[in-house]
Amino acid sequence: MENKVIRDNNGRFAKGSHASVGTQFKGGHEVIGGYKKGHEGWNKGTKQREYCMDCGKEVTPYMNVKRCHSCGGKKSMSNPETKKIIRAKVWDKVSEFRKGKSFKEIFGDKSEDMIKKRTKKMKKLYSEGKLVPWNKGKTSEEDSRINEKENHPMWNGGTSFEPYDKTWTIKLRSAIRKRDNQVCMNCGIHREKLKKALCVHHIDYDKKLSIPQNCISLCQPCHSLTNSNREYWTKLLQDKLTQSYNYIYEEGKSVITMKEN
Repeated sequence: MENKVIRDNNGRFAKGSHASVGTQFKGGHEVIGGYKKGHEGWNKGTKQREYCMDCGKEVTPYMNVKRCHSCGGKKSMSNPETKKIIRAKVWDKVSEFRKGKSFKEIFGDKSEDMIKKRTKKMKKLYSEGKLVPWNKGKTSEEDSRINEKENHPMWNGGTSFEPYDKTWTIKLRSAIRKRDNQVCMNCGIHREKLKKALCVHHIDYDKKLSIPQNCISLCQPCHSLTNSNREYWTKLLQDKLTQSYNYIYEEGKSVITMKEN
């Protein structure tokens, strides 16, 4: 006796009008396609494998993929037009978004874990020899970049080698940290969450001007950010002290100098 199939107005099977395959073929009857119960397909347990045509890494066989994710990205970036489009759409926007922000401001509470994981990964790569410093084992005669300090974008005339003045004391640094409530004035992290004491930064990068109006507490990640774009950080950090302690500063040509009250 044939099952009478009834469909509703939407073309779907009406409830109870047909039996499922499991119900219809109980008792060892043949199922659709001629397969019997317990039949195994010829390719059961096998896996279709595809490999990257550049590096040989196994890739997912999908939509005729010929390269892995890494090699595919390198291939795309080798095209100047594609690189130009990606730079305009992605890199410039990311750079503008990250400008002047600390690692924690960008990635939030996950920032500390991300730094730990990245540091651990880099140490492993260095220890295994998969990552080698560009200047390892080289001398100035072999690579002229080693002594080309003046051509480096972050070179500031060797000011980092200049000595501090006599007022740069432990007592002064402790007073600055206490004034700032043991908090990084850029990202807001407290000393209790750090392994090291807060850095005391000279806002206008003048080591011989060690006064409270020119010093500010920063955590190590934020302090490292101040090594570039110095005019921006000078203005930003002075604005923070103005808001917190009513310090008054006067704008100059390249460096903002303090104005006495």
